[in-house]
Amino acid sequence: MTSRRRFIESTAALGTFALSPRAAFAQTAPANVRVIFFGVASNLPVWAGIAKGFFAKQNLNVTTEITPSSVYMFQHLAAGDFDVAVTAMDNVVAYDEGQGAPEVNSPGDFVAFMGGDSGMLTLWSRPDIHSFSDLKGTTLAVDAVQTGFTFVLRRMLETVGLNEGDYQLAAAGGTPKRFAALTTTAEYSAALLTAPFDLEADAKGCHKLATALDFIGHYQAYTGVARRAWIERNGDVLVRYIRGYLAALRWLYDARNKDAAIGILTKQGNVPPEIASLCYAEILNRTNGIVPNGAIDIAGVRTILDLRSRYGLPKKTLKDPMKYIDESYWRKALR
Repeated sequence: MTSRRRFIESTAALGTFALSPRAAFAQTAPANVRVIFFGVASNLPVWAGIAKGFFAKQNLNVTTEITPSSVYMFQHLAAGDFDVAVTAMDNVVAYDEGQGAPEVNSPGDFVAFMGGDSGMLTLWSRPDIHSFSDLKGTTLAVDAVQTGFTFVLRRMLETVGLNEGDYQLAAAGGTPKRFAALTTTAEYSAALLTAPFDLEADAKGCHKLATALDFIGHYQAYTGVARRAWIERNGDVLVRYIRGYLAALRWLYDARNKDAAIGILTKQGNVPPEIASLCYAEILNRTNGIVPNGAIDIAGVRTILDLRSRYGLPKKTLKDPMKYIDESYWRKALR
């Protein structure tokens, strides 16, 4: 019996008479998916998915909230206030291993279900800081001291000869807050930024000291994340969410939609019009931007495990990237 025939017979047995997905959706209310993410340009697939109706075609009502920090994000994701997070893969490992912020009391059941990008992370300093050596004795802004991209920053600094005690790290919050701290106060000397805030920092006279990937190679930054318990109850909803996201990605990578995509960046992403085109080019770069098919970079996850084994507390040796990943729903969405 062919798989197609099995599908028809199974749906008929359920009383749906093999309705098309759109016809079946018309009989049910849209499922709500509450998404929390950082206020960065790599959210463009979610914004486009909402604006262009790709999630609606999957009978989903997707709502979003920008988090002030990773601690807030995981507190509320653990509490069930949100269903999906677009967040650093490092956060998944940290909270599953008990190495995250103590404010998050979670059972450690977070899992990454699809990829996003490498973070496109660059280290920017305020205008009076010109080199790595100028960072000695200063305070650098991070999201949270034990999670996010902090260990990437520590590895970069260590590589150029700056060790613990040579500088201070202070939690300033997500990328928008780090950018604001760097450009409006003299308290912080530098911070890792991503689009569009790297472009805005450049416009404000800040100095680009380095690109993170030049120091660490492969890195899995932003990923789609949910609690395993939520996924077990909402597997079909998750598959449809991924399908809507991937449809938005295909639309974004179609050059004919460039102007419309830039319009979404400026409107939903609050990206200044004067840098929106540059931002578009940065995040929709097939080599270093958002991954076109939503795959997770396993080598990039191994980099996270190496960094966590080196700097994470309590000390652990972490080896297995698949412990924190469930790609089965992404594969279903691709089919």
